[in-house]
Amino acid sequence: MKRLGFLIMTAAVLPMTVLSCQKQELTGDSSGNDGRFTIKAFLDSPDTRTSMTPSGEEGKYSVFWNEEDRINLNGSISESISIQEDRRAAEFTFLQAFEAPLYAAYPANAAAYDAGMLTVDLPSVQTWTESDQFDPSAAVMLAYSAEQGTLHFTHAMAYLRIMLSASADNHNIATVVLAANDSKPLSGQFTAAYADGWTMTAAEGSGASVELDCGETGAPLGSRMVIAIPAGEYASGLNLLIMDVNGDWQIKKAVNSFSAKAGGIYDMDFPFEPEGKATENDIFSVSDWDAFARKVADGETFEGQTVNLMADLTVPGYFSYASGTFQGTFNGNGKTMTANGNQWPMFDTVGENGVVKDLNFAGKFTRFANSASAGNAVIAKINKGTISDVTNYSDTEYTGTTSLVFGSIAAQNGGTIERCINYGDITVTQDAASSAGYYGGGISAIGHTVTGGALPTALDIDDSCTPGIFIDCENHGNIKADCAGAAPIRSGFGGICGIVYMNGVKFTGCRNYGDVSRTDDPVQAATNNGAASVGGILGRSAAWYTSGTGDSKAIDNGDVNGFDTVYEKCANEGVIQLTCRHSGGVTANATGARIDAAGGIVGHAIGKGENVQKLINCTNTGAVTGGWTTNVNTASLGGLAGLATVAEITGCTVDCDVKSVDKTYHIGAAGGVVGFVRDNVTVSGNCTVSVAVDAWTDTGKPLLTGLVFGNIVTSASASDISVSGSISEDGADLGVTAENFQSFITDSASNAQPQTSNLTWNE
Repeated sequence: MKRLGFLIMTAAVLPMTVLSCQKQELTGDSSGNDGRFTIKAFLDSPDTRTSMTPSGEEGKYSVFWNEEDRINLNGSISESISIQEDRRAAEFTFLQAFEAPLYAAYPANAAAYDAGMLTVDLPSVQTWTESDQFDPSAAVMLAYSAEQGTLHFTHAMAYLRIMLSASADNHNIATVVLAANDSKPLSGQFTAAYADGWTMTAAEGSGASVELDCGETGAPLGSRMVIAIPAGEYASGLNLLIMDVNGDWQIKKAVNSFSAKAGGIYDMDFPFEPEGKATENDIFSVSDWDAFARKVADGETFEGQTVNLMADLTVPGYFSYASGTFQGTFNGNGKTMTANGNQWPMFDTVGENGVVKDLNFAGKFTRFANSASAGNAVIAKINKGTISDVTNYSDTEYTGTTSLVFGSIAAQNGGTIERCINYGDITVTQDAASSAGYYGGGISAIGHTVTGGALPTALDIDDSCTPGIFIDCENHGNIKADCAGAAPIRSGFGGICGIVYMNGVKFTGCRNYGDVSRTDDPVQAATNNGAASVGGILGRSAAWYTSGTGDSKAIDNGDVNGFDTVYEKCANEGVIQLTCRHSGGVTANATGARIDAAGGIVGHAIGKGENVQKLINCTNTGAVTGGWTTNVNTASLGGLAGLATVAEITGCTVDCDVKSVDKTYHIGAAGGVVGFVRDNVTVSGNCTVSVAVDAWTDTGKPLLTGLVFGNIVTSASASDISVSGSISEDGADLGVTAENFQSFITDSASNAQPQTSNLTWNE
């Protein structure tokens, strides 16, 4: 007897009780019979398969071939079966002969063969029968022979027999959903390889659950319900969800390790003790989610209603897309939804009254069905309501040739995202044939809602758009955005958000721990007129793109646009890296056009007039690094902001390196707080700056460095700042000391010098 958590599971050892790995001898004869190939299969033990018929003695079965049985041999399915008198032997006929080695599988339609490998599809839904049998579509057996003549089938599955006794509830059981607590695959596609025995390996995207469907009338309490699972180790135990035809449900979880031997039958006996009654809006299964998503897509908003996720859900691909507006409350109850081949969000739009909360998401994003014009994310394309306490573990790995808009939680946030965490790595590669936009973030791609698409003339805001608020969000995933093609692109990537070009967006208490990088292919990349932006919190607070003339329009639309984005109590610890190839370069009086900007908090921070960029009590301890390897110096690096206009920086702390990747990567400007100031940037309020600047540039190109500002085009000021650090240019230490540090607040070759007061040296 072996006890597994809440249930007793007995791996019986009597030959008649266990579906053991006994042999079926198959002998082939290709002579005669109109050129057909006949294989004889002997059931030389009553416990091999294919159907189990109760023999009258408890726990024992007689096993017979059935008339509908077919086997798959080297990719061909048998044409017919001839069952012998005792039904323990049969001959299978094929239309062709076979050369060794031989690979065979049962059931035939569940397997495919290719070059010495069998691929087996295990159903995600198995069917209960009143005769207490397993579902034959899931009872996989495999056989191999290096020579002609004989095959020996062995079991690939183990069998769980569940019997529920009655307690207060006496309704029939409608469904049983079985999952491994460590998400070990139980359904979907598996490859089977033979080497002194069979090894079953789950393909990427296999399902981590299997459902036993007991039909409309259900299985009576006290009957046996058999579920086939792949043989193997279940290190974290099993999880069972049981629901009766009356909607009463029970969840049982066994957390101790369970070893399921091939062919073994494991009995699970326990009382059915319902924990609650399912409501119309409770989601227990993937099919429940499908039904809910269809309702949202058909226009039902669920306003004033709560939808509860009651169990962990896993799909090999993606969940059905709720492609409407959701105005209710979706309570994840701490459960996890896993999509192993995801391609779109759960929701199209979370409306102004909509709430999504307390949910985990896992799996992998592998393609973007929505395209960039719609935006892609795990939870919502558009959020106008509240998304809170959602944690994403889903990785994203994608290569495309068009514009890209991606955020792990939402593509566009025009509501509130609070206490959401991303642990998923984001690796996106653009191989565009034409100019395209490229924006993404660990939480959201765009910090507000937009209209139109992602083409240069379409991604716009209007009066109906709303700004987003980010509160106490975290990114732990590494974000890597590459451009592999030759097309010029414009981009913005941040640990929390990619781009903002609307007033009213605010980041409060947000933190980034992951590395954020934006790189170009050193061979393929073309000269680019679009500026790249990377930041620990936000990539770019600047106009995303305009079609008017003038290079500066790529950043601020010729001083027409500027935004009042606020960053308060935000922090970055990740490495921020920007290595892109763009035309132009940094000069002391440059307009800011085509300058790549990387900052510990924000890459490009563009304000205008009363629309002031505000960095309040923010901290950066992550290195800011970048440059390009040819004769351009377009990169501007800053401890807090790479390039800024009309910005107030108060009470902030910088303790980091600001540097070229190495001496072969050339930059144009580097500053402990801001690399390149166009106009009207103030740093004050007891800021602390400790920075090591290590900058390299191409021979003859300007290099502008400073402990606070690298270059100032028009005006800036610094007051009440504690400063320390060093500056090295092209390998030469400039010798910053406590006595001369004020001469290094800004480069002496800067177009303008800042107003300064109350600056102190802090070792």
